Amino acid sequence: MEGGKGRAELVRVLAEIYPDDESVRRLLEFSGIPRSLVRFGSRPVDTWFSAVSEADHRRKRADLLKVVLLERPEDDAIHLALRDALDAEDVLDPVSPSEPILVRDLEKIMGGQSTLLPISFLETGLQRSRSIGRITSAQGMGTGFLIADDLVVTNHHVIGSYEEAEQATIQFNYQEGADGIMLQPEIYRLNPDDCFVTTKADDLTIIGVSRAPGAKWGYVEVLDHDARSTRRVNIVQHPGGGPKQIALYHNIVSHVDDSRIQYYTDTLPGSSGSPLFDDSWRLVGVHHSGGNLYSHSERAWVYRNEGIVVGRLIQLLSQVARSG
Repeated sequence: MEGGKGRAELVRVLAEIYPDDESVRRLLEFSGIPRSLVRFGSRPVDTWFSAVSEADHRRKRADLLKVVLLERPEDDAIHLALRDALDAEDVLDPVSPSEPILVRDLEKIMGGQSTLLPISFLETGLQRSRSIGRITSAQGMGTGFLIADDLVVTNHHVIGSYEEAEQATIQFNYQEGADGIMLQPEIYRLNPDDCFVTTKADDLTIIGVSRAPGAKWGYVEVLDHDARSTRRVNIVQHPGGGPKQIALYHNIVSHVDDSRIQYYTDTLPGSSGSPLFDDSWRLVGVHHSGGNLYSHSERAWVYRNEGIVVGRLIQLLSQVARSG
C-alpha cells in the first residue's frame, strides 16, 4: 500500500473503520502525530487522507497502523498495510552491501519509539501490586492502596466520611494465581480513629488501617513528581469489584495539568481509587473518574479516563495528624 494508489486504498479502509473525528484524533495521539497539522474535513476520506499524508511526512505510517492493529488484530488489510509500511522504511534506509552486515543490522525498532522495557519492569510491577486492595463499604466497591504500613488512599466518592470509613474494609491478595486459581485474600478493617482526612474538591481520602497491613503487603511511596512528563500510565485495579487486574494497553496520557491527568487506559466502576504508575512504577496520580471530561488544553469535551495528580495527594498528606 505504498505510493499514491496504496495511500488511496489505505485511506478508504481507515475511513470505513473509523469514520468519526474523535477516533481519528485518538489514533493520532497514540501514534505521536500532531493532530493540529491534520485537516479535519466534512468527509471521513478527506480527514484520513490528511492524516495518512502527515503520517507519511513524518515516517510514522507504521506507528499509526500498529495502533490500529491493537484494536483490530484480525484485520488482514491492516496487517498487509503494516508489512508494506515496514518494508518501505527498510528501502528508505538500506544497509549498504559493500559493508559487513552485523547482527544489530538484522533487528530493528518496529516504529518511531521503542516499546522495549527491562524485565525488572514485571517484577517491580508485581511488588507494587501487593499493596493494592479492594475496598468494600456501604456505598459499594472501590480500590485503595497503602502509602504506609497503616495508611490507605482511595477516592472521596468511595469513602467520604468518618462514618463510612468505620464500616469499611480493605482486602489484599484478592486475585488469581499463575494457575488461574484464586489466592487466599486477607481482610483488614479501616481505622478512621487513627487517621481520616478527605477532600471532595480533589476526590481523595486518606484513612488509617488496623493491624498495619503494609508490614506484610508493602506500600507505595508518595514522592513529589511532575506528572506533566508522564506519557503512559499503568493502572492496577479491582474493576467491577472483581479480582485484581492491570491495564497495560492503550495507556497513553492525553492531558496533564496541575491537578488532573487524563488517559485512555481502561477502567471500570470499582477501579476508583487505583494508583496511577508511570513506566518506572512511580506513583503519578490516583484514578477517580471516566467518561465525557473537559480538556482545558483542547478546550473541548473528550471521552477519556481521569486521575488526580500526585501533587494533590501530597497536599492532603500534609494534613495527616496521628492520634495518640
